[in-house]
Amino acid sequence: AGLMRGFAGFGSGMLMAPFFLSFFGPVQMVILIAVLELVATLQLMPSVYRLIDRSLVVSMGIVAALFMPIGTWLLVTLDPGTVSACVGLIILGFSISLMLGWQYTGPRPRLLSWFVGACSGVLLAFTSLGNPPVILYLMSSNASAGTIRANFTGYFGLTLVALILWMSTRGLFTLDAGAYLLWLVPVFA
Repeated sequence: AGLMRGFAGFGSGMLMAPFFLSFFGPVQMVILIAVLELVATLQLMPSVYRLIDRSLVVSMGIVAALFMPIGTWLLVTLDPGTVSACVGLIILGFSISLMLGWQYTGPRPRLLSWFVGACSGVLLAFTSLGNPPVILYLMSSNASAGTIRANFTGYFGLTLVALILWMSTRGLFTLDAGAYLLWLVPVFA
């Protein structure tokens, strides 16, 4: 997962989620992946910071953060089997979209960017897989590859910090998660 994140700039959560869900359960899965992804984002941020389209990334990130409570509610309300099925469907849908080369070619009004951010916020807090809608949306833009990767990184940084803070205020970030992170962070990084 660490290799995938360093190479493509995304994808590590999709590799970790099915295993972490089985080993740690849904809530711990989201927390562990969020922290691991934040570590990778912090490592990548200095090399991409100057290329980030701040107005796009910040507006989408704020909307995502506002919709995270819905995802958290789904996470703690639905049974683990349903969460697992949703994780599988997201991974499958995103993989098929990439394999088919799907790209959004329509207009990009702010409202659409906010909608993508809202979907991402719900999915991030619910399954830890909130990045696929944003990745598909940003990859189909006409921006340079460097700017697209920078926007991923900036968006991930903003939303992961928001998610970790949100889940901490809800009492979902436990000492168990901290103990797991002690051995997961060095391996992932």
